[in-house]
Amino acid sequence: PPAPLTIMIPPAATAAVRGKAATMLLQVDTVGAVWDADVVVSSGDRDYDEALRHIAMGWRFRPARDTADRPVPYPFEVSLTF
Repeated sequence: PPAPLTIMIPPAATAAVRGKAATMLLQVDTVGAVWDADVVVSSGDRDYDEALRHIAMGWRFRPARDTADRPVPYPFEVSLTF
């Protein structure tokens, strides 16, 4: 799987999401950029989920590699607790 190259900091937690969690499915490309991010388990606050998705698009990873050590696109699931 890909490995984070940047610190994966979510947006500041609002009162509505403190103590809750969300899960995102990130599509990481062959250079380690997130080209798509979907919230698959909501924090319970749609605005916060959208801010989280927007921030995740800026995260960078060391790309996943296949058995021949070539970089490959990879879906990566990340869960965050606020």
